[in-house]
Amino acid sequence: MKYGPGGLTLAVLAVFACGEDGRPGLTGSSASAGTTAATGTDAASSSASEVPTTTGGSASATESTTDGSATTPSTGTSTTATTTAATTSTSEASTTGESETTGASETTAAGCEAQPEVCDALDNNCNDLFDEGCDCTPPDLELEAIEGYTARVVFDVPMQLGAYGFLGDVERALGEYWSEPGEGVLFTVNNAQNTASGIGLLDQDGGFKGWLIDPTDAALPINPYLEYAYGGVLYSCHTVNVNEWIYKIYPDGTTEQVVQHGNCEGLIYGDRGDGTGTLYASHYGLDAIYRIGEDGSRTALAQGPDLDVVVDLAIPPPTSMFKPGLYAINQTHLGVHRLDAADVLTLDYPYSLGFGIGEEMSFAGPTSAFRDHFYHLSATLQAVVRVAPDGSWETVLTGPKLNYGLYSTGGVFSSNGAFYFFTNEDALIMRLQACNIAGQ
Repeated sequence: MKYGPGGLTLAVLAVFACGEDGRPGLTGSSASAGTTAATGTDAASSSASEVPTTTGGSASATESTTDGSATTPSTGTSTTATTTAATTSTSEASTTGESETTGASETTAAGCEAQPEVCDALDNNCNDLFDEGCDCTPPDLELEAIEGYTARVVFDVPMQLGAYGFLGDVERALGEYWSEPGEGVLFTVNNAQNTASGIGLLDQDGGFKGWLIDPTDAALPINPYLEYAYGGVLYSCHTVNVNEWIYKIYPDGTTEQVVQHGNCEGLIYGDRGDGTGTLYASHYGLDAIYRIGEDGSRTALAQGPDLDVVVDLAIPPPTSMFKPGLYAINQTHLGVHRLDAADVLTLDYPYSLGFGIGEEMSFAGPTSAFRDHFYHLSATLQAVVRVAPDGSWETVLTGPKLNYGLYSTGGVFSSNGAFYFFTNEDALIMRLQACNIAGQ
């Protein structure tokens, strides 16, 4: 999720899977089996490894505000490891304007054991197994997943679409953006000339369904990041130019400029612990994080060297054991900072824990098969890594196709229990899926 040489390039990816609502087709191969794990401890205490460091308690400077919104201190604290197998299905925290539930009904109700198991990363039949019977396909492209997970390529851009520029982001396709059964996937890609970008639609298995915005229409600048926000409308921000805008994107593909805000590599909507759903955007040129109001206001919440080259923003679900807050990951040094509701910035997960430098972080639902972790795309480990609230971590997926480098990856979780991610070296979109997994 960044800019590359010459001021363009970006790579992000996303997550989607078997949910509801949909539109665009193809499939690929798969992967499973394998292992590797490592552990770090005391996430909030170590200093970052690569460059200047801060420790768990540093506060950042705040900037002047333009919308006057007040915040209150956050209250969550737990830093213990992941929860045990859940007996109830709960809603995943909505980081979009639409509902992002991972399962609706409580499985503690009478007769839960008689419920069918659905491939949604939840324990539907209350037997402490998640998605048993789901397809654990054989390894593909030399990918190796830890036991209980499988990965496969679902979309090959050159093969399916032809010569396009870099992939920019992946997002779930919801509501009016999707009309078919099952949750769809939105992806962004630059045109072949790298002068404009478009937004395409895939079904959950990688079938191309068409364009929401055709790259030939030149309606968006290159390298867009996508996020649902106010009213379930899509918003995009862009990495390349300081004078770019945040755009509002409607289900019919029309766009509207919201506020001028360039050099953006992180865009997220959610409640960071102040009780308000808000759109947040990073600005790598100014080392800052801003609140973007529904009215187009732009408020600096934190700024300084601790926010140097922020490449992604994320917010944990409200039921997570991660402390509430807005999390920001640096691309090449420091690690993952947390901005709480009082605008205090702390380095909660330094790279010195060992989970690998890279970009992109996505929080999994605590009661899903992905459990209470954030998932990270590590360039230095060439792996998908998951990090627990206590800072312990393990690699979930490894292989030569995960030779991200920097400026070339992205990922996100879907409500049906899949993690979608891509690499630009091959312009492939892949899916990590839990299957036949026991409580762990």
